[in-house]
Amino acid sequence: MSNDLPPARPETVTAAKLQILATEHWSLLATRSLTYTEGLSRVTIFLAILSGAVIALALVAQADRFGSTFIAIAIPPALGGPVHRGIDHLAPDGAQSR
Repeated sequence: MSNDLPPARPETVTAAKLQILATEHWSLLATRSLTYTEGLSRVTIFLAILSGAVIALALVAQADRFGSTFIAIAIPPALGGPVHRGIDHLAPDGAQSR
């Protein structure tokens, strides 16, 4: 009696290769979906912050009638902050330190 295994049939080898290929395919599809979801959520956050800033800017402009107070106070925080935060949200994690 020997402990050697009989050689695998060609159908079994082919089935195993197809199973590995299918698993890799679905793994790549899931990774692509997660990448799209993350990118779209970052864009959504950026647009939400930007639209809030534009509304705040419009309210200040309406109250001050585009006077010097509007220029001195409203423009830097209303536009500078959301753009900076938006760039931070759009950049992948760890990219700011490079």
